[in-house]
Amino acid sequence: MRHWCNKYCEFCTVPTTTQAPTTLPRTERPIDPGSVKCGTKGKGNTRIVGGTRAKKGAWPWQISMNYVHNKVTKTPHICGGSVVAPEWIVTAAHCFAYSKDAKDYTIAVGEHDLNATDGYEQRPDVERIILHPKYAPHNNHDYDVALIKLASPLQYNDRVRPVCLPSLKEDLEENTQCYISGWGHLQEAGHGPWVLHQAAVPLVSRDTCQKAYNDLHYKVSSRMRCAGYGAGGIDACQGDSGGPLVCKEGDVWYLMGAISWGVGCARGGRYGVYADMMDLKYWVQSTIHQG
Repeated sequence: MRHWCNKYCEFCTVPTTTQAPTTLPRTERPIDPGSVKCGTKGKGNTRIVGGTRAKKGAWPWQISMNYVHNKVTKTPHICGGSVVAPEWIVTAAHCFAYSKDAKDYTIAVGEHDLNATDGYEQRPDVERIILHPKYAPHNNHDYDVALIKLASPLQYNDRVRPVCLPSLKEDLEENTQCYISGWGHLQEAGHGPWVLHQAAVPLVSRDTCQKAYNDLHYKVSSRMRCAGYGAGGIDACQGDSGGPLVCKEGDVWYLMGAISWGVGCARGGRYGVYADMMDLKYWVQSTIHQG
């Protein structure tokens, strides 16, 4: 769902827009954050429907991030991310290649159609952007994770909920079916949709993924996780940088990765690469704890 420019997400082909919302807003009663369990969905949103267009509320932790400079919107959507706490969002560090100034970004949560509004959307100010201290943009984007601290807590409802960070004692097996979501490009030379899209992708072992990139001398480190199909067609380029790779265990959805990089878009023999939350969750948790 997004165009991969030179391995990772750049903003070279994202169109701007001046179109106004097309639907009237409605109010939604907030839910006490303490009563909401992470990794769960609202009423009527528990079933995953096949296809590429997501149902409203299917991924209530999904966020859309815009790049704004001098109060002028430069891009309507540049990256995704995941709500993990009322004031915290996990995304990719490389999403802040243009600027690390919190004033240069806006966040939308509870979105489904970027060209419409229905009352579930929340747009809190960004207070702080925190990149992993070991993030290495010139070393194949190792440690490609960042946290966004919001200036005010989100109000949870059926369209706004947190995803769980991994708490599994053992990693998930290869070929486990997981999901990605976002508003990015639907094909390599195309444009992104207004409506949130989703795709199912299987997890791929690090060894298999590394072999797929040996010819390009790209290293898949232990802070990276891969998913996708060897034959191509659907993979991580069906999502946005920083957006979620989520996997379900029992009735709970876990954030297993943040979309990081890839080559081309859904090309055969190339897998999508993600920042591995099994490895990076400790930094995320400690940073949130420190406030």
